[in-house]
Amino acid sequence: MDVMPILQQIDIVNLLAMAGLLWVFYNRLDKKFSAIDKRFDKVDNRFDKLEEKVTDIDRRLCRMEGAFSQKECCMLKHDGEMKKAG
Repeated sequence: MDVMPILQQIDIVNLLAMAGLLWVFYNRLDKKFSAIDKRFDKVDNRFDKLEEKVTDIDRRLCRMEGAFSQKECCMLKHDGEMKKAG
């Protein structure tokens, strides 16, 4: 394949115009991806806050369960323990 005829048919102005368009499209795409990255960061922060809240609720439930299990009339106790009390 001879390269010379192909090089003679190439127009420099068209190549520069295509390169310019590719550069513009790349920059726009990069901006869109950075906006998407910011949204994902916000979602990550929300999940972190949600995880903290769930952990706090779990601790509170464990404390309540412990407090209820100390009471004699609590239904959370085993049947064997209830028979001892009765």
